[in-house]
Parts: sequence; structure tokens; C-alpha cells
Amino acid sequence: MHDLNADVARMTSQLRFWDTKLQKLEATAAQTGADLTTDLQQQIEELRSKKQAVQKELDKTQRAIKETSGTEQSICCAPGDLSGTCSIKEDGE
Repeated sequence: MHDLNADVARMTSQLRFWDTKLQKLEATAAQTGADLTTDLQQQIEELRSKKQAVQKELDKTQRAIKETSGTEQSICCAPGDLSGTCSIKEDGE
């Protein structure tokens, strides 16, 4: 059986990683000249696109978990946690 909770944790970790990377690229783009900004802007757009695709998959997986378990669940990750050790907790835990 496929572990949907592990998928959620993996995707959440990837999204957090990309958020951090996007913030760094945007800060760098704001501080550089026009030549570098075009390249950085392209990298930013590529990351945003990847992030949106993973976010859609994460939303789909979370819906599947909710439908199969019949209970509300939430993702519990420490802020800035990029280790992939996020956990899924059912409401009331």
C-alpha cells in the first residue's frame, strides 16, 4: 500500500525548500543589475511553476487522505524544516 502521509511530508518539505530558494533568488535579483536580473527572473519563474505543480499534487493527496480516513488531518512541520520529517496529525491529537 502506498503511504500517502509520506508523500505529503515529502511534498511539503519540497515546497518549503523552494520557498526558501525563491526568497533568496528574489533578494539577489533585487540587488543585482539588469543583466543578471533577467536570468534570475527566469529561474524564479521556473521554480514558481514547479512549486505550483507540487502544490496541486499535495492538495490532491491531502484530499485523498481525508476521504480515505474520514478525519481531518493537518501537516505539522517546524518552521524552516527542510529535513522532510514533517508529520501528519489527525485533529484532536
